[in-house]
Formats: sequence, structure tokens, C-alpha cells
Amino acid sequence: MEKGKKVIVFCDDSPTARMVVKDELEGQGYLIYDSSGPMELERLLGKNDQLRSSIDLFILDLAMPEMIGTQIGSTFPIVFGELDKIPFVIYSGEPQDRVKASIEEGYEFFGELFYKNFAGYVEKGEGSIKVLIKKVKEVLEKRPVKR
Repeated sequence: MEKGKKVIVFCDDSPTARMVVKDELEGQGYLIYDSSGPMELERLLGKNDQLRSSIDLFILDLAMPEMIGTQIGSTFPIVFGELDKIPFVIYSGEPQDRVKASIEEGYEFFGELFYKNFAGYVEKGEGSIKVLIKKVKEVLEKRPVKR
């Protein structure tokens, strides 16, 4: 890990979204790890203790194979205890009503565990990368500095 850089993990099954988001956020000075889906993300996190302990934020697509983003944000902190206080943002092109329903289901199934780390939603679309960068900065400004 590069000292002083905030670490973001981005999980999205779209190669184009991963490329664009990674390029834009690295251009903002963040260190980005990306994965194409929940299973790949689990393998990445499972074999890298140093990465797990350095993550500052997850950005998760909603609709992916195997799991949806709200499930990842709620269950990975259970599987990997050091992710217990890591916020996640949903970045999705799904219709807003579907995203809202998924967020409500997340709270229904995971309760406070869900809302403890849920940091918001950004809708994919034209100009959304600027909105995502603003959201990332907002969320990371609230995070305590790691020692």
C-alpha cells in the first residue's frame, strides 16, 4: 500500500465501468483495487490481510452475478471482521426504485449492520463520475485518519 493514499475497492461486473472509475479515482490520488464480482472480491480480500486492514471505502455496483452490492456491503464485514467499520457506496445504473427497494431490503435483513456502513447511492449515467468523486470525497472526509 502507498502510504498516505486512501484505499478504495470497486466491485462492478462491467469492465468499462471498472476502467473509467479506476482511472478517474486514481487521477484524484486514490489507490484503487477493482474486482469483477463478489467471488473475485472475496478471493482478493481473503488472501490479502494488508489490503483488508487498509481499505477506506467500498464502491459497489448493485446488480452483479452471485450477490447484489447491498448484500456485499452487509455481509463482508461479518466474514472479514476488520471491515466492520468500512463504508460502502452503491454506484448503479439500475432504476432508482429498484435501488431504493434493495436498500430497504438491506435494512430489513441486516438491520443496523446495514446502515452502519451504508454511505449513499450514486446513479450511473452521463456525468455521474463527477457525482461519484464528490461522494467519495464527502465519505472519506468523515473517516478518521489511520495510524
